[in-house]
Amino acid sequence: MDSSRKRGGPRLSSGLHTVNFGCLSRLKSIDYGRLSHPKSNMNENIIKKAKEYTLRLLKYTGRKPLCVICEDSCSEVSRLLGIWFRKEMPKTKIYIAKGKIRNQAHDILIIGSNKGVDIIDPTVWQFFKNKRSIFMGKTGTIGEALHKLTEIYGGNWKISERITKYSKNELFELKKTLTKNIGQARRP
Repeated sequence: MDSSRKRGGPRLSSGLHTVNFGCLSRLKSIDYGRLSHPKSNMNENIIKKAKEYTLRLLKYTGRKPLCVICEDSCSEVSRLLGIWFRKEMPKTKIYIAKGKIRNQAHDILIIGSNKGVDIIDPTVWQFFKNKRSIFMGKTGTIGEALHKLTEIYGGNWKISERITKYSKNELFELKKTLTKNIGQARRP
């Protein structure tokens, strides 16, 4: 019997990684899914770090499902993660793509460079409860990325802003709003 079966969780395979889902609260046991594209700005390590940072922002402990915790928090989490990406990857251009899906707005990061455009959804669990990666795909242009978002989520998508420097006060307000939203997340 392999070690993941001993811990009691089912074994699932994503094609790249086999993961034990017995304890979702431990970051080591979370699958990062289809991690990157060969010509992507992203690599496995940066996506892993970004997801870990996102889970810290969401104060994820495993007590509430991620789909509940990240309700109404995509705006703040996307901006805070976008600021984090600016520090980690200063040569990229980072945008917020805003989508109107049914009667709900959703914000996603679009990260562009001369290698193409990467799509990152730090609150992907609002729509895909079992998704293991925040990396949603790779395209050649921003227009193609917006089209891919329509294919994945439906709705209408547009670039709403470019992530630039935020003041300490703006960062404080984003974190304060995020904490409030997480506190108001409905019970499972």
